[in-house]
Amino acid sequence: MCNLTSQLTDDTMRTVSHIQTGGPTGALGMCNLTSQLTDDTMHNESHVQTKGPTGILGMCNLTSQLTDGTMHNESHVQTGGPPGVLGMCNLTSQLTDDTMHNESHVQTKGPTGVLGMCNLTSQLTDDTMHNESHVQTGDPTGVLGMCNLTSQLTDDTMHNESQVQTKGPTGVLDMCNLTLQLTEDTLHNESHVQSRGPTGVQDICNLTSQLTDDTMRTVSHVQTGGSHRCPGHV
Repeated sequence: MCNLTSQLTDDTMRTVSHIQTGGPTGALGMCNLTSQLTDDTMHNESHVQTKGPTGILGMCNLTSQLTDGTMHNESHVQTGGPPGVLGMCNLTSQLTDDTMHNESHVQTKGPTGVLGMCNLTSQLTDDTMHNESHVQTGDPTGVLGMCNLTSQLTDDTMHNESQVQTKGPTGVLDMCNLTLQLTEDTLHNESHVQSRGPTGVQDICNLTSQLTDDTMRTVSHVQTGGSHRCPGHV
């Protein structure tokens, strides 16, 4: 029931093939997605998407892993599906590197799914063996403000980054507390900016996390949801 668009652009013109198989319901959340990239340097790319028993976005798991030796440009956009299932979400993951690794993730949700109940995992492996994983989980209430956000970066100099987001007494995202812990060898700089719109709902908020280190890697996270946007945002 889904639409999947995966585009890879690099200097050696690789070929990307996708195979999608589905579970018993035929919905995107029940399917397995395998994407394999084969080119002159034999890069491998695999995607597996599964979902929980309730059929809502919050119950799904998405894992995307890219392994190669030179790291080019990779973008993924997933849309489609009927209301209330994973197909109503948009997931965009873009990787650009040489020594300048840029990775951004955007996850949005449809009108019925509960984003706060989902898990998002992204892992990057390149020639210098930098590993980055993101896991977002939520409390049983299904409110994004009740979720925990953990981001861990591990590379050749063994930098560790952890982020935990918890919320304050009102139950909305803008009342949350953001705790950042960075442990590394070369004293990188990391900044986080979180803002939200006037309605007090999850889909109005923006979460931006930026990491800059000795090789000038930049990591940004933006999470939005639903049909609303923050004032001044397109």
